[in-house]
Amino acid sequence: MIRSPLVEWIVSLALVAGAAAFGVTGWQWYDREIRPTARTVPTVTPTPFIDPVVARDAARRSRQVLDHVGAGIAMRQANPRAAVEEFMKALALDPGNVDARQSLREMGVDPPPGSVVTATVPRPTPFPTFTPSLRA
Repeated sequence: MIRSPLVEWIVSLALVAGAAAFGVTGWQWYDREIRPTARTVPTVTPTPFIDPVVARDAARRSRQVLDHVGAGIAMRQANPRAAVEEFMKALALDPGNVDARQSLREMGVDPPPGSVVTATVPRPTPFPTFTPSLRA
């Protein structure tokens, strides 16, 4: 069957017009039907909100604990009594501080009872990791 160039041009123009009309109506349908429901889907895990005042106080307490532990370690040889006082101050701020408890045990002093948080062992990731090579 032989077609004339005019018929082919009209068929091509009809296909382009149909695709354009489908694109416009398809987008309108998506915008009207699908998009509003996608906005109302709740997230699986809510985003945590950390109170800045609480975070600042926790950071300040952590710095004070680190300062007391560092001072205790520095004073351990020269003045053991002052070192024990520094470790006790650190434990007063953070009863679960492992460094202060370990230092007191090493000095022969039993640390006061408190909540001790055990360190968690890192588990291997389910996905293999790799280090990229710089060689080509």
